[in-house]
Amino acid sequence: MFHKLANTTAWRLRRQRFSEARYEGAVDRLVAAYVDWREECMAARDAYGRCDMRRGRTARHAFAAYFAALDREERAAADYAACVEQVCAFVSADGGLLVTARAGTGSASSAPPRPKERL
Repeated sequence: MFHKLANTTAWRLRRQRFSEARYEGAVDRLVAAYVDWREECMAARDAYGRCDMRRGRTARHAFAAYFAALDREERAAADYAACVEQVCAFVSADGGLLVTARAGTGSASSAPPRPKERL
């Protein structure tokens, strides 16, 4: 019986470590997607500035560049949204990783700590 309990516990620990590794990978992808999205936002803003200053024939080229920048920004935003959804799914699955982490500290049902008073 003890052997079965030890095997079950080991299996749960491996599963938890695997879940935590997958969660950490998802968070890393989330941060990278956010950075990509912000870079594309800045590129779209810069392209708009160039488009706004052009006149005549060059305005068409500048507008096409702006439109392409908006398209890239939209794709980056969609990638970022997908990463947010994936992290949210990890957090909410099976009681959530955050609940599991808090449960280990014994403060899952207690109120958040009060800030320290300034001297």
